[in-house]
Amino acid sequence: MKTSAKSVRPALLMCLALIAGHSNAATATANFNVTATVANACTLSTISDLAFGTYSFTLPSVGTTSVNVTCSLGSSYTLHISNGLYGSSASTRKMKHATEVDTLDYTLSNTLAGATWGNSAGTGVTGTGLGVAVPTVIYGSIAANQTVTAGSYSDTLTMTVTF
Repeated sequence: MKTSAKSVRPALLMCLALIAGHSNAATATANFNVTATVANACTLSTISDLAFGTYSFTLPSVGTTSVNVTCSLGSSYTLHISNGLYGSSASTRKMKHATEVDTLDYTLSNTLAGATWGNSAGTGVTGTGLGVAVPTVIYGSIAANQTVTAGSYSDTLTMTVTF
């Protein structure tokens, strides 16, 4: 197949016009920032009741429960537990008999033989957020030799996370 110069010339001129038009195009650029602020946050979840079971005054009784603490990655936090409805301090927490005036003393800590876990400065449990739920165990103990009326005893506590 033979191509004539007359047929190539219009195509060539068209290509040159496109290239010339394209080379005259101008561009401009601008930068912009993308920002976000991650909130320092914590939540408490999945906390179950602490049940000691049956207490015999001749032996101490121990019970456990746990709470899941979810805090922003790297956030420092402190967990505190209130004194309860019947105690005046963390070291004098009391469960009250369901129908009598008797109370049964108990303590809480974050290890089996640890310091009393309270609601005031220096008595909380500290941690650093991992961005996922972290279980924290709560140990309760009732000392032996408490002379109280038989029956059901209870108390209500509040856990607080400060971050």
